[in-house]
Amino acid sequence: MKRLTAALLIALFLPVFMGAEDEKPEAPAPKEEPASLDDSARAIGGIWVAEDGVKDPKAPHGRFTAEWGVGKKLIRSRTYWVQGGKQSLLYEGAQYWHPGRKALVFYEMEHTGNLFEGEIVKLGDEYVTRWSAHTAAGEIKYERRGEYLDDDTMLSRLFEVRDGEPVLVAEYKLLRKPDGWTGDEDKADKEPAD
Repeated sequence: MKRLTAALLIALFLPVFMGAEDEKPEAPAPKEEPASLDDSARAIGGIWVAEDGVKDPKAPHGRFTAEWGVGKKLIRSRTYWVQGGKQSLLYEGAQYWHPGRKALVFYEMEHTGNLFEGEIVKLGDEYVTRWSAHTAAGEIKYERRGEYLDDDTMLSRLFEVRDGEPVLVAEYKLLRKPDGWTGDEDKADKEPAD
């Protein structure tokens, strides 16, 4: 009986121990490094439209644009909310390399007067933006993780930092469309010819 029990235990645990020896170590996690203004320049050109707005340009959605500022040392951005065919400016901001902090920093001013400021780092293929929202009610911390899926598609995940931990509050795709895009162009492509 002892031999049967020992054989059974060996048969059960031997694969576990053998598997442990055969396992390859995990690749090290990507190292966080400062992002560069050149990294952010990838967003320059066209209008970035939330995927829902591309599917239905009449649905409420967000859009943003980015362009070079003075001496290509600054990237200006504007974020709009589109609803009922009307576009309203929500945020205006800038990204620039801060020589004293040795970091890519950004600020945005909201139309209500709230101020957002933070830093952008690169973590593997992702760009991580950590910022504070300074409002009349106090300070709120956020983190956004974004990555380019291709030259004209961005995936963005927004987190609110609660008790030091990021909590996902939104995830969305942004698609680059040509300057002046209204959505009618895509609709005309889908309509059958007479």
